[in-house]
Amino acid sequence: MPRVSMEPTNQTFQELMGNGVMYQVPRFQRDYAWEQTQWEDLWGDIQQLSETEYHYMGYLVLQQVDAQSYVVVDGQQRLISLSLIILAALQQLQSLIQEGQEVEANQVRFHELSWRFISTQDPISLRLQHKLSLNRHNDPCFKALSTLSKQQVTEVSACEESLLNKGLAFFRKQFFGNTGAEIATFVEHFTCRVVFTRLVTSDEGNAYKIFETLNTQGVPLSTPDSVKNYLFSVLLKAPNASTSELDALEQQWQQMTNLLGKQDCTDFLRYHYNFQFSYVSRKNFFNALRKQLNTSEAIYPYLNNLQDYASLYYALTHPNDAWWQQQDKIYIEAQAYLTTLNVFNIKAAFTVLMAAFFNFTAPEFVKLCRFVTVLSVRYGVLCCHLPLSEQESHYSQLAIAIYTGVLNRAGAVKNNALFKSLYPDDQTVIVAFKTQSLPNVQTTEQLRHLLTEIECSLGTSIDPDTVFLETIGTDELCTSAFNGHCHDLKDRIGNALVLPQYLQKSLLHKSFAEKRALYSESGFQLARLVASYPVWDAAHLGQFHNRLAEYAAKTWHLHQD
Repeated sequence: MPRVSMEPTNQTFQELMGNGVMYQVPRFQRDYAWEQTQWEDLWGDIQQLSETEYHYMGYLVLQQVDAQSYVVVDGQQRLISLSLIILAALQQLQSLIQEGQEVEANQVRFHELSWRFISTQDPISLRLQHKLSLNRHNDPCFKALSTLSKQQVTEVSACEESLLNKGLAFFRKQFFGNTGAEIATFVEHFTCRVVFTRLVTSDEGNAYKIFETLNTQGVPLSTPDSVKNYLFSVLLKAPNASTSELDALEQQWQQMTNLLGKQDCTDFLRYHYNFQFSYVSRKNFFNALRKQLNTSEAIYPYLNNLQDYASLYYALTHPNDAWWQQQDKIYIEAQAYLTTLNVFNIKAAFTVLMAAFFNFTAPEFVKLCRFVTVLSVRYGVLCCHLPLSEQESHYSQLAIAIYTGVLNRAGAVKNNALFKSLYPDDQTVIVAFKTQSLPNVQTTEQLRHLLTEIECSLGTSIDPDTVFLETIGTDELCTSAFNGHCHDLKDRIGNALVLPQYLQKSLLHKSFAEKRALYSESGFQLARLVASYPVWDAAHLGQFHNRLAEYAAKTWHLHQD
């Protein structure tokens, strides 16, 4: 049975780097990413260390290769940053030597600190053996920096502009001491005072289980990075692993994360999984993926499939992207529905739409966009109290049925029992909407979109970019009109309208009586309804809010067969 050190061991940085131990960052793990904010925080913490205090650096998750070698599963950013501080101290010692200050003593200090923390010399080959080896992008630069030779740094592609070099430059500017003894004392002091909790396993699977557990406990880990690390670690062990093919796949992965960004990529990976395999929650995604994809034979097609869908996901989340211009003209009709999904941040719907795009005809896909958008708004916006996990689970099952060919038309999806079970009836929508207030809608853009869609459903022709959100009862108005109950009432959705932008200045600082005429002349149906009220008080606001609830149920409505 693989050995797992479930009893965490606390070790100082000096203890971690001693006794000839070597650490290897996996070839495809993410690049060094710390920047000035993190460097300043770390340096500030080190400066404040007293003779009795320690600075806790968090968990260091390691996979043991042999007695002296470990793979760094989590903790590379911190190990590298501390190593850069050591290199900065060595450069300051090197400067003292070049200036002729205590040359012999400082040379001894230089070699002793280098041997302890940076590299040792193999007694047979006489080659340097680095205590910390980085991924394939960072390692050449890190090794060049470790030589403290400007020429070697210049010779390594992109090293001068790398975060590694910038980090070293930052720490080199800090004060370590005036003499070699003071610099060595500083290094000795801080390396004995920064402490990691070391977790070790000899089994890669257990290493990633620890990695995942830390993630659920709040250690900031990126899902795309952890997924990439795991997938490529499996591929590297395959007997037929081709370096050129792995490099191409890594480049493909990088293009995907550059396109989507970390957060959207995290969502994409899970929603893609949810129609390729089965529904999984955000919390359980990484563990489920490891169980599903545990061989190179499963991972290669998965990575290629991701590439097929990454551009589609980006287009779904960016309805005005040029990608749509390259598709059949019919797809333009889907843009309005996709805009609504994005305004309300209803990303779970993209599970269904990704599955359908390559399996439905263009007209059927557009129909499905409408059906899914109406359902999503009714369920998650108008009835905001309903459980989103149930919606995600049902969407996943529908998407799998689409992807496998069980459902091949939009109508079949709409009439499926899973779809119908999510669809709230009109009475449920009306009752739920009547309790909505502005904070529940979250943003001005969302409320403006909601009211614009209702206005359009009443027959008003609107360019959404030419309307503004009008608050009917301002603080001054509602204080008098609502008899002291302003706080709760002014935040109701019924206290807002959309109107043409040209009226915005004219409505400033106007009483309700003055606003009524402008509302009536606007040509907007909801504004005319508000203008029909003689005063704006709690009773009339309630009436208007109730009418909005009825309009909302009709605006987002599907006829059920």
